[in-house]
Amino acid sequence: MHARVKVMVYACTSGSFIEGAGHDIEIIHRIEKLAGVPALTTTTACLEAMQVLGFRRMAVVTPYPDVVNERLRAFFEGNGIEVVSLETFDQPSVWAHADNSPESIYQMARQAYTDKADGLFISCTQLRAIDVADQLEQDLGIPVVTANQASFWAALRRIGLKDRVKGFGRLFEIEELPNASSAQWRKSAKASAGALG
Repeated sequence: MHARVKVMVYACTSGSFIEGAGHDIEIIHRIEKLAGVPALTTTTACLEAMQVLGFRRMAVVTPYPDVVNERLRAFFEGNGIEVVSLETFDQPSVWAHADNSPESIYQMARQAYTDKADGLFISCTQLRAIDVADQLEQDLGIPVVTANQASFWAALRRIGLKDRVKGFGRLFEIEELPNASSAQWRKSAKASAGALG
């Protein structure tokens, strides 16, 4: 018996941005070629979520050491989204990432917040950030994208499920994907990225 999978998600944020802008698309192509079904990566999903929520300058929370944070910054700025502040748990061991409580993630996000940001991104699928996304949006007044939240959202919409769900941030209250395709948006975003310096 086969699972009849309709979409596959490469659910690792850093694994899909570590090689720079466009690396996530390469991963998608490899999965689709091998599996024969539509695919996406967490980073691709996050970019799509940021698009519909209007991110252009974001505050960021990660569990990563600086060397990985530098790659994150390069990836997103290479896709037209400026990182204006970044706070990190600075945990080199991936096993430690899941030990961060939602409460500690909330506090780190409050530290990362700046009025220069029009959105907040919490990276890493091991961080239990979806638990605090809605509260952060209420408290900070800006949209929040988390790795798992965006992955679920993009995967569900790829298979035609567009129900609004409350309690997980503004992203799950959006009915449709953006009018422009992800590829079109990324092309224009890369063109504007040159202005970031």
